Amino acid sequence: MRQKKRKLENGCMLFVNGLLTLQLYNSKKGVGMLLNEMIIDENNVGFIPSLGISFEVNDTAKRIIELIKEGKSKEEIVDIISNEFDVGWREAYVDVEDFFIKLKVYGLIQ
Repeated sequence: MRQKKRKLENGCMLFVNGLLTLQLYNSKKGVGMLLNEMIIDENNVGFIPSLGISFEVNDTAKRIIELIKEGKSKEEIVDIISNEFDVGWREAYVDVEDFFIKLKVYGLIQ
């Protein structure tokens, strides 16, 4: 069943409580182990149990994290976000790329 198209929020937001400086192990795709441990509830509040760190994400960021955890490539994620949120490929690419940079800054991917 095809998902209902959602409105793309203004970028992908990840708000982390405090400063996050993590050294992570990476897989061949560069996804950190802590990203796979991440839990995001229905209120878009996330938690990394082993670190006790909580954060807040918007719907776009939550979906991108889900897709990363499913092992999707960046290009696949852009296509999915473009389709699900009914936006142009270029806009989806900019938002996904920006969010990947944020994940790198916070040490959640390499």
